Amino acid sequence: MIKKETVKVKQPRITSTQLNRIKSWCDQEEKTGKYKPFLKALRSSTVGTSHTGYNESGDFNHEMLSQNEKHLGRLLRFMPNVVNIKFQFPLLPITETMDIAKQLNIVHPGYQKITSEGKRKHASVMTTDVFIEYANEDGELSLMALSLKYIDIPSELVDESDQVKQRTKDKLQLEKAYWERLGINWRLVTRYGPLFNEFFIRNLYEAESRIYLEYDTATKEKVLAACLELLKSQPRIRFQSFKREISNQTKVKESSVHCIFWQLIWEQKLLIDLTRPIGFNEPVREGKKWVWS
Repeated sequence: MIKKETVKVKQPRITSTQLNRIKSWCDQEEKTGKYKPFLKALRSSTVGTSHTGYNESGDFNHEMLSQNEKHLGRLLRFMPNVVNIKFQFPLLPITETMDIAKQLNIVHPGYQKITSEGKRKHASVMTTDVFIEYANEDGELSLMALSLKYIDIPSELVDESDQVKQRTKDKLQLEKAYWERLGINWRLVTRYGPLFNEFFIRNLYEAESRIYLEYDTATKEKVLAACLELLKSQPRIRFQSFKREISNQTKVKESSVHCIFWQLIWEQKLLIDLTRPIGFNEPVREGKKWVWS
């Protein structure tokens, strides 16, 4: 029996247009010393759900192409051991991902463009959703590439009969192989698990939306001390009663207690279970510290 040979797929061309774009991006980074996302949210196909966000550690905004990326960015900023976040990180040089695509016999990502010679497929630069630098459990700085995909259960990543999902699998395989060549950890992030728990998403938003309100240090410390003591003495106290009691003890307005409560959560000085609802008649439960690992 003759073994059937695998047909080599046809790869898109690396064009001068793409090379000029890469050069322009590299030149600006070398000139400014600042990272700039390779893709812009307002130019993406997901413009309806994309978001441009303030980057505290750089001159260029974060470019998040979906609501899930927006939450992931908020989550990473919330974690105290994450020291650097880069969205839409390009996998360069493009010849590297092209070489991997040839080895794996997977079509490299590209786009169709009509020229005088007809319709041609041109290679495009691959990007990783988020590239982070964080302190590991030993206190050493580590790097990790994160790819965010919109699936609920990891074991159901791909239905082999679904062409679109199969293409997603191919791109993930290319991306993973790229980072493995560099010896850098790569992780697939999905909506499965506590990081994308609906209450966690809502609670983090509540906390972040109040971080720029100004309260003096003495007031915040007084509220924190009262919160910690009340949680010990009444571990199942309802949120509204909790705020009222803290206000009575500290003589701080209840509205201010409400905002300081969320600020202390964002600063992880007050550890509350964020995977459960925090609302008017809900009990305030003690939680854990969140760090990236």
